[in-house]
Amino acid sequence: STISIFVLRCAIRRLVQLVVSIICDTDAGSDVDDYLALAYLVNAAPDQLKLVSTAYGPVETRAKAVATLLRAMGLETPVVP
Repeated sequence: STISIFVLRCAIRRLVQLVVSIICDTDAGSDVDDYLALAYLVNAAPDQLKLVSTAYGPVETRAKAVATLLRAMGLETPVVP
């Protein structure tokens, strides 16, 4: 139900507030799932995201794409291949 989803979202946001810092390692670029997960993470905890690293295959290309996404979301989080 709508109330259950609301309660779950509030609980997740509260748990994320307990986290001091987040480093995200992703293979973004092959599918949209990593971009969606990163967008959700930025929405839930923008101040806790300290670094994003990219893995697998053309990591430089992936890093550029992730950096572009983060800048479009108003963040200057470092992204490393």
